[in-house]
Amino acid sequence: MITGFYEVVRGKEKITVGPGECFVAHEGDKLDILHKGYPEMRARYLHFRFSFHKMMKVDQCYQFPFHYNVNESKRFHQILDYFEKSKVKEDSLAKGTTDLKMSFALLEQLLALGIEVNNWELLQSKLERFLPLIKWLDQNLREKIDVDDIAMHMNLSVSRVFKLFKDTVGCTPMNYLKKIRMMEAQRLVISTDKSMEEISQLVGFNNPFHFSREFKNEYTLAPLSYRKQTLGV
Repeated sequence: MITGFYEVVRGKEKITVGPGECFVAHEGDKLDILHKGYPEMRARYLHFRFSFHKMMKVDQCYQFPFHYNVNESKRFHQILDYFEKSKVKEDSLAKGTTDLKMSFALLEQLLALGIEVNNWELLQSKLERFLPLIKWLDQNLREKIDVDDIAMHMNLSVSRVFKLFKDTVGCTPMNYLKKIRMMEAQRLVISTDKSMEEISQLVGFNNPFHFSREFKNEYTLAPLSYRKQTLGV
């Protein structure tokens, strides 16, 4: 959400984003952002990740515009206003329910303005094969798991597991395991008071320094800094 004017470059795409407008970038996009030197410059941002069964990101099914005009951005403004005002952690069912409602409102707005690029029903049928594995991984994140364990749980050969993950998720089994460990770590960092050492153990890292490095690779900040920035403390 913008006050003033910003020039945003993503690869060969270049847009100028003005007051009341917004842009959406994909995870991992390399952006060059230049401000135009107006007296008042302000931008707000929101990091989000929506996935289906922890396997497939929503942008694998939908293509979203890079740039949204003022009218298209109004709902995004409202959602950002809510999350900006609710940075302070509050453990209550009411707040948790509203957080979830606003998150779905964000997803709803994105999908309304996006274009479906993959057949969702076909993708869903592929993902259903992974559901028992996902449940098992969730229950055993703190354990030492290798690709042989995953293959055994799926009753497939290691080579078949690699191909299935590549075709469906676009990554290796161990990279997927690391992603869901990081997703759970992110949740624990911002929704609990647990120490970083305790969180690292809960998501399967025996070495807190290794955990911190992997977390920073995924979310740009070390876990404790991420907690402070996200919660505004």
